[in-house]
Amino acid sequence: MKMKSKKGLYKFLGLMVLWALCIDAQGQNQGNINGFVRKVKTQAPLQGVTIRLVGTGFITQTDSLGFYSIKSIPTRSYTLEASSIGFKAIQKFDIEVTSGNTAEVNFDLEEETQQLGTVLVRANFPKPVGSVNSVQSLSANEIIRYPGANF
Repeated sequence: MKMKSKKGLYKFLGLMVLWALCIDAQGQNQGNINGFVRKVKTQAPLQGVTIRLVGTGFITQTDSLGFYSIKSIPTRSYTLEASSIGFKAIQKFDIEVTSGNTAEVNFDLEEETQQLGTVLVRANFPKPVGSVNSVQSLSANEIIRYPGANF
């Protein structure tokens, strides 16, 4: 009887070890990318810059310190793009995401001016329906005869 319980215990422990190794192996097929985005001239942090892994659904934005982070990315090589209105978009190629590690990728964005087309502003004040302007003419004689009268 003791022999069966020891075999059962060994089987149970063996399965637990195997299960733990499988869980650990699944988590090791992913990595992270993070970094900072700044203005190229002043090195001031840029908030709200869109960071995306090209060709995937991974996308994020920088915080008030210019920091971004993308987590749980499958391991392989990626192209990372930073873009924001008023700045030139930049792509960095061959960013290698390795198992259990964090790749740090920083961006320095250059301001970009764009020429806008002509803007035409028109004022059109339509007369409300039912509003009528009243016009009355008075002659000089009527004014002399009825000074201060309400016409």
